[in-house]
Amino acid sequence: MNQKLEIIGHYFKLSDLASSDRQALNEIINLFSNDAVVEGANGVVADNTAKIASFFENFFKDNQELRHLCCISPKKLFEI
Repeated sequence: MNQKLEIIGHYFKLSDLASSDRQALNEIINLFSNDAVVEGANGVVADNTAKIASFFENFFKDNQELRHLCCISPKKLFEI
């Protein structure tokens, strides 16, 4: 599996733990580069490291029961 697919898979595994596991939350935050931009469905835009950390801290605080079903298919993966 290529590195991008591994990162996506790792994100979804961690996201199921992040609401109750600070280490998992920190690992998610560290998956993003310093110049990443995260845009939430609610319109919140996190465009630096501190805002991305705050975005995910709030997201996982608000979504305590979050569980993902994830199947990564390299043939269907969009260009990142």
